[in-house]
Amino acid sequence: MNLTHGKRGLLPLNEAQCGNPKVLQLLNSFGEYIGIGLTNIINTFNPEVVIIGNRIATFENQITS
Repeated sequence: MNLTHGKRGLLPLNEAQCGNPKVLQLLNSFGEYIGIGLTNIINTFNPEVVIIGNRIATFENQITS
């Protein structure tokens, strides 16, 4: 899977929107690992704010569903 921009935008996002089960499973796993990592960071450093942006934010709907 390539995270480069193609003619139709971000290629994995297009695949996820089309319902590609492998991409959706990958994003599901990715979301779990991001959640675990953020939980560890929050419990360790107790930040006031956690900001998630850039390319990860593009996949918000696929990661959280």
